[in-house]
Amino acid sequence: MQACATKRPYVLIVDDEPDVLLALKLRLQAAYVVVTARDAEEALERARTEHFHVVLADMNMPGMGGTRLLELMRTEMPDCSRILITASGDLRQAVDAVNRGDLFRFVSKPYDANELRETVEEGVEASKRRTTERELLSGTLEPALQVLVDLLSIQRPADFGRAAAIADKARALAKELKLDNAWEVGMAASLHCIGSLCLPEGVDPPEQEIARLGYELLNPIPRLDGVARILLHQHREFDTSQDELGQPLEEAAPIGARILRVASAINQMSNEGMGASDIFRTLSAGKKQYDPRVVEAAQRCLRPLIARSGTLAQTRRIITLSQLLPGHVLLEDLRTTDGTLLMASGRLVSQTLLETIRQYSHLKKIHEPLIIATPDEELARAESTGE
Repeated sequence: MQACATKRPYVLIVDDEPDVLLALKLRLQAAYVVVTARDAEEALERARTEHFHVVLADMNMPGMGGTRLLELMRTEMPDCSRILITASGDLRQAVDAVNRGDLFRFVSKPYDANELRETVEEGVEASKRRTTERELLSGTLEPALQVLVDLLSIQRPADFGRAAAIADKARALAKELKLDNAWEVGMAASLHCIGSLCLPEGVDPPEQEIARLGYELLNPIPRLDGVARILLHQHREFDTSQDELGQPLEEAAPIGARILRVASAINQMSNEGMGASDIFRTLSAGKKQYDPRVVEAAQRCLRPLIARSGTLAQTRRIITLSQLLPGHVLLEDLRTTDGTLLMASGRLVSQTLLETIRQYSHLKKIHEPLIIATPDEELARAESTGE
C-alpha cells in the first residue's frame, strides 16, 4: 500500500448516506486526510491502493454491512484500527465484536463530536504502535527465524529447499500487492512444511494435516499467530460462495494464505517444466481454486522468477567448496561423497547455510566441484580477476 503523501494520518469513512459522510468528514478533516466510500466494495478497493490508520464503517449498509467489511479490512490492513458505527439498537452486536477482538472500538449514533475525535485519535495512535511493532519484528524476529529455516534446510533439504523457492515467489507477490504484513507471508512460505517435523520418518499424511500441525506449533508463539493462520489456510480453495447471511466468503482465508497457495502452485508447475504462459493459463482457469487478484499480481511480477533458471544458466560456474559464497545459487544438488543430500538444486546460499556446510565438511567430504550461478556483480568480479 502506498505511503501517505502527507504527515497527517489517513482515515476512511464508509456509509451509504451522503449526509452522514459529509458530516463526519467535516468533523475530522482538520486533523486527518479523510477519504469516503459509499459502500463496502468501494472501501475494499480503496484499501488495496491506499494505507489508512483508521476505518469507520456503518453497521447497517445495503449489501455487505460494516461488521463484515471490517473483518475483511483486517486481512487487507492488519495495522489499521477498525471502528464500527452503530445505532442504539445494535449495541449488543457491536460490543460482542469488540470483545472478540475484531474491532478497535464502536461509536453510536447520534455522535458526540468530542468523543468521536478522541476515539479516532486513539485509533490512529494504536495503528502507529502496531506499525512500529511490525517493523521491529520484521527487523529482528524475521532474521532470527530465517536462521532457523536455514538450519532446517540442512536437516530436510528437499522439503525446505522447495520452501525457499516458494518463499521467493510469495515475497514477490506480497510486495506487488503492497501488503503491510509481507514479512509474515514470506516466513509462512519458508515454514509451510514445518508440521512435517512432528511426524515420524516415512509417514506421509495429507497436506492439510501437515498445515494443521504447523499451525499448532507456531500459534502459541508470541507474534507468530499471523504466520500460523497463513499456514492453517494455505491449502484452502478460493471460495466464491456465500454465508448464511448472503455475504461472500471469498476472502475468509487470509490474503497471505491465498498468496502462498498461488506461489506453491507456480513453483510446482515450474518444476514440472511448464512455461509461464501455460502456468498462468492454468491458474486463470482455476477461479474456484485461486484468488484472481493474486493470480493477476503473479502475472505482473513472477514471470522473471519463472524464467530464472534460464538466466542463471548464463552465469554458470564450476567452483570448489572453498570458493562458495553467500549469494551463489546451486545449479546442481550439493551432496556428500556418499550421496547424502545437503542442499537441493536452485537454493540460494546464505551465510548461515555456508557456515553450516563448511562445518559439516569436517565430518563428511563434500562432492566437488560445485555447479553454481553467480549474481551479476559477482560474475563481473570473477571475470575481471580471472577466477
